Amino acid sequence: MRINLARIVVVVLSILPSIAAGGAPTGPFSGDAIVAIVKAVDDANATYGNPPRVKLEVVEILRGDPKTDRSHAIWGPPDHGIDTGVVKENPRYKEWAKTPMKGPKVGEKYIIWGWGYAQDRSPMFYVANGGRYPFSYEKRQWAIDMIDRDRKSSLAYQEKMEAEKQAHLDAVKKWRAGVSSDDIKQYAAKAEFIGVGRLSSAINGSPEEMCFTFQVTGILKGQQKQKYKDAVYFATFVIPTKLYYLLDLNTDYVVFLQDTPKLLSAAAASYATIPLGDGVVIADEQTTKALAGFVIRKPISASMPATSQPGKHP
Repeated sequence: MRINLARIVVVVLSILPSIAAGGAPTGPFSGDAIVAIVKAVDDANATYGNPPRVKLEVVEILRGDPKTDRSHAIWGPPDHGIDTGVVKENPRYKEWAKTPMKGPKVGEKYIIWGWGYAQDRSPMFYVANGGRYPFSYEKRQWAIDMIDRDRKSSLAYQEKMEAEKQAHLDAVKKWRAGVSSDDIKQYAAKAEFIGVGRLSSAINGSPEEMCFTFQVTGILKGQQKQKYKDAVYFATFVIPTKLYYLLDLNTDYVVFLQDTPKLLSAAAASYATIPLGDGVVIADEQTTKALAGFVIRKPISASMPATSQPGKHP
């Protein structure tokens, strides 16, 4: 026999760092999903800025860890619509926060989507205002279908990201394998400036080329064109766009450069890559051995004399 419930509602539950400021959920179907009945409501003097607290009895878990405590919830207010500046100092927010608000009625049953968070070291759920829907058995099936669709979409996205990551790693490996120790020695002989460091920034110059700024932390050959406050040096040069996409911010590289007139758009010292290879090589063990005859010098800052140290790692 099917029980005839007085009122059944679908509630979407979500948690944001801005909950205390009445923030709206970013995605109502991205968290846990449960079926619960309202057992108690505290909405005395509740407002949008201080929404009602609700105690829930969990009936069914559609998605999520069954061990998680989801019995206490905040009945979320409408979104305040403020997404710039300091939210709590905005006059519109202050007016919004004072708006009186009522909670649900005891005995109502809900399907709840969302994330938990800690408030005063106690677990809480945030019931998003925009995610409450009247329940039916068809609506429950809709919720289950949403969960399955989200799972498949998330899995497909993860697989796509992993494939792209592997393709990038393979491309970088192929690029590096194309440069031998003898090539590196030839690059060094041709270069007027050799520096080691990391990518600092890049600006699109054209679909084929990018203006590349390199933060030099060690100089193996050549002299600085200008000084900076700290013991670093910046070199700007143009590289092919396709090469830029093989580089990243967390890898050390060695650059082989030639002097060139200052680029009009560049604040840093300007160079050109040598006419051999790409002018950029990963600073790995092979590169270190090929450049073993060079001594690394720290860049000269505006307030310190030049220093040097043996080139253990270019």
